[in-house]
Amino acid sequence: MDNGTVGCIEAVTKILSNVHPEFQKMVDDGVVNTVEGENSLHSRLEKMGVEIIPFDESQVAQGDIIFYDGKQTYQHVLVADHKDVDGNWRVFGNSSSANKVMEQPLYQGQTPV
Repeated sequence: MDNGTVGCIEAVTKILSNVHPEFQKMVDDGVVNTVEGENSLHSRLEKMGVEIIPFDESQVAQGDIIFYDGKQTYQHVLVADHKDVDGNWRVFGNSSSANKVMEQPLYQGQTPV
């Protein structure tokens, strides 16, 4: 990701850019902040009419953006993709440690919120 270790939002918006034109606009606008300010991911999702709810695994659907605990400015976010053969959610997004976008388990060291 162009934004390196804070490339989580960049990865999510790029992944979803083919789903809804607003995500491509977020990529073009350089949205990298999670919750602070009018140009944050949280604010832009609300403007799209997306309901932001506390995490409940039973309500996860493919394409959902999962926010994780941690720093509020550059909070870790991933996109729900599918359930594996054991019924566990797999997600896609930026992995700072691997320096690439990759598939990961939903529970990967941080807690979904």
